[in-house]
Amino acid sequence: MRAEMADLVERLKTGGKLFNALAKSQGVTFTRDNAGTLKDFNQANGYLIYKFNEAIEQIDRLNIERIENEKLQGVNND
Repeated sequence: MRAEMADLVERLKTGGKLFNALAKSQGVTFTRDNAGTLKDFNQANGYLIYKFNEAIEQIDRLNIERIENEKLQGVNND
């Protein structure tokens, strides 16, 4: 699960950069609606990246706790 989320974060970052580059390379002045839509997309993309990174950090913390608990149980069983 962690690896999939990390992959999604990288794809969202790369896709967001590509989308913005394509949008800006058209050489057209955006309408207010289009500019707002692009801004909304960037905010949503940033939010998803942030949330996926939070989930990755939580998975890392839980894995560390699990390993520490397993070590403690091994010591207590001896």
